[in-house]
Amino acid sequence: MLLDVASGDSAELRGVAAASLRNLQGDAIDPALIQAASGGDANAKVQVAAVEALAGRKTGAAIPIMVKLASEGTPDLRLAAAKGLSVIGTPAELPVLCRLAVGPHQSAERSALLDACRRVLQRTEDPIQMGQLMLREIGKTPAGSQAVLIELLALSGSDDAYEWVRSAVKEGDAELRRAGLATMKAWPNAAPIDELVAVLKAPRSEEEQSTALEGCVAIAQYVEDAPKLFQEILDRVDKDADRKLVLAGMGKVGKTAAMIRLADEQFDNPALRPTAGLAMVHISNRLRRSDEGTAIATLQKVIDQVDHADVRQRALNVVKEIEKQEGWITTWKLAGPYEHKDANNGDQIHALKFGPEVEGESVVWIDVPSSAVDGSN
Repeated sequence: MLLDVASGDSAELRGVAAASLRNLQGDAIDPALIQAASGGDANAKVQVAAVEALAGRKTGAAIPIMVKLASEGTPDLRLAAAKGLSVIGTPAELPVLCRLAVGPHQSAERSALLDACRRVLQRTEDPIQMGQLMLREIGKTPAGSQAVLIELLALSGSDDAYEWVRSAVKEGDAELRRAGLATMKAWPNAAPIDELVAVLKAPRSEEEQSTALEGCVAIAQYVEDAPKLFQEILDRVDKDADRKLVLAGMGKVGKTAAMIRLADEQFDNPALRPTAGLAMVHISNRLRRSDEGTAIATLQKVIDQVDHADVRQRALNVVKEIEKQEGWITTWKLAGPYEHKDANNGDQIHALKFGPEVEGESVVWIDVPSSAVDGSN
């Protein structure tokens, strides 16, 4: 009865029935839903409702029927089963999911299968193992279909996974190169940066260079010397649209006066000034605790020279925040840590003299924003 309602025409009743199916108690519920999902006398809509209910209940015993339906069912059933496997699938299902993902499917079905692969991989929780699992499956996949799966290697971020992607970008056909560059753009560390910059410098297609540029900006957050990277990127791009993309990336990750100066260099171009100004506002907001003078001067320049109401208002808002905190401690100076093997309690530690308390001792002070110490914003 509930399955009939869950597969009926009323969206409101379907939602209520689906919630009830997810929460039903009793040992006979899961076997009955598995039986309904397998077919028998049920129509396809009832099967879909049963698959969705089993996924909602996280019924591991339903994995075999979902694998079967993902392979052999009607389009709606295949889609529902793929989505169900994204919820309850395990690494053991990865081979069949990868095989199905490279098959001749509609885009929605392929997306669901790739999402299932992604979620199954993430359940391993070990990046190295993720990479090993995917490299094994890609190695079994025909060369013409490997581009479909390559994006999953970014979940790992391992050295072996990156080497495979790098090889695809350097030596693969056009489709594999495009997929490889898109995968580098989603990489969880800075490993691809040299290859992406190399693509910017090389006589590649406009599409490949555009993806490489987006990748450089996307993974700049992981690069140790971000100003140097952004300078190198700006030296390689001429179009205002590309420079706007770079400036937006600088605004997302920049936190130093050097990044402000780099954005400021784009001020002479009226077409770039609002984007450069917005980047400078974002960077100044991060810099204000450690270098309030530079932050204030930068924000005032944006207010005075950027002919864009929203950007000026954002700059004014940061200035107000700085003024509101005047007189408050916004940065602590810390030294240490210090250890002493003979100090076992508070009184003993209090009696000791550490670096800053010892006359003539050289001390390295570290500026730490108060938000990192007291939890304030």
